[in-house]
Amino acid sequence: MRCVAAAGCEAYALGPRRSSGLAFSRFCRFGKTEADVDGAGCEALLRDINRYVARWSIDLVLAGDAPSTRSLIVLKDRVAAPCFPMPDLAAFDLLDNKWEFGRLCVAAGVRTPATRLFASPPLFEAALRSGSLPARLMAKPLRRSGGEGCIMVEPGRWRDALSRIDYAPILAQEFIDGEDLDASVFCRKGSVDAVVCYTVRRATYRTCVVAEVRDEVERLFRRLAVDGVFNFDLRRDRSGRLHFIECNPRFYYSMAMSMLGGVNFVSLGLGAEAKALVHDAPKTVRSLKALLLAALTPWKIEAESWNALRFTLADPLPALREAIGLEKR
Repeated sequence: MRCVAAAGCEAYALGPRRSSGLAFSRFCRFGKTEADVDGAGCEALLRDINRYVARWSIDLVLAGDAPSTRSLIVLKDRVAAPCFPMPDLAAFDLLDNKWEFGRLCVAAGVRTPATRLFASPPLFEAALRSGSLPARLMAKPLRRSGGEGCIMVEPGRWRDALSRIDYAPILAQEFIDGEDLDASVFCRKGSVDAVVCYTVRRATYRTCVVAEVRDEVERLFRRLAVDGVFNFDLRRDRSGRLHFIECNPRFYYSMAMSMLGGVNFVSLGLGAEAKALVHDAPKTVRSLKALLLAALTPWKIEAESWNALRFTLADPLPALREAIGLEKR
């Protein structure tokens, strides 16, 4: 929403009751739908989208999370306004599935952790008992986001981990010793127009230049020829090698931080000029919490972080509601 406003456009938001906190923002108007926004793309949702397109004279329709993105992909040919670039339904479903994404990596020759899929907890337990799995691994659901359901399984402690798994099938993925890294890209027909690599630690967003990410993503997307914004979770091992973990074929939670760091992915979808590699040098954007921790040495705070503070204070109510737990990601 803030990226839309920063691109010079008026933002309007349509969502179910759980999204009604958007009505507190100074940067959008909110309309409520009683239709299911669950990825299926029901007729009731289509009617509400088109009703608000007409009411608000909408020029472009964007989706904000995985269920709304899949819903819009299903409905886009009947939406009464153009839609932001997105992959087709087959590509979205493939990339949004951690198992299928891993298979794509293997087929494309892109490094990814060793992974196995188990249809049920008992089958996973049998493999753990047999000792046939890596000593340290991550158990994951196929499609949940935001780390939900991801459980570390360590030597001697697998029974506790197994008791916390409430889903099936179960993805068992080798744990890569190293550091987390994220990469966000904007693609047209599988070609990467812009890429931002970054880390998020201690409420601080830092960009970094990792040149091989662009080539690896294009290797993955060569046959899919996808359009849109994609966010990747990666691990960089102790030797510096990259391992692709999963893909989110949609807008992502820290898009506003990317904008404050130098690239607005919404603008790219509106036709703004892109660069193959956006950052020539690292940039740091501190959240409000990180700024408070750095208050004793304000002269060390980066310009982008001061911009982030002004960004937050320009629309304080949503930030406050999130801070006290009234809003969920």
